[in-house]
Amino acid sequence: MKKYFLALLVLSSAWVMSEAQIKVQEEIDANYIYCELVGIQRGFSNKVTVEIDYGQESKLFSRDQRIMDRRTGKPKVFNSMIDAMNSMGDLGWKFVQAYVVINGGSSEIHYILNRLMTDEEKRRVVPVIKKDMKN
Repeated sequence: MKKYFLALLVLSSAWVMSEAQIKVQEEIDANYIYCELVGIQRGFSNKVTVEIDYGQESKLFSRDQRIMDRRTGKPKVFNSMIDAMNSMGDLGWKFVQAYVVINGGSSEIHYILNRLMTDEEKRRVVPVIKKDMKN
């Protein structure tokens, strides 16, 4: 009886470990989109406006990269960078890393976020990435 119990225990633990490896592999194979948030302090206020970079091509003086309020069309004002992070979290973005850039006497905190690509985004983005990798 002990031999059967031991064999069952070994087989069940092997099955659990293989399931964990499959889950880790799926996580590795998953396609993520990344963005970077940079907070800009507003004048004499504690509020911040936030620039967001999705890695898109941008030309000098071309496009405002601040997060815009859809209702007003003006740059959205956040109470703090944490407020901006919570707003992005509501949209499915997850924190990856933060770093500080010191420029002269001022410093900026950059936040890197990611989220899983939707099926539509995979159809649009992945073929372009594969084409670029071949060249």
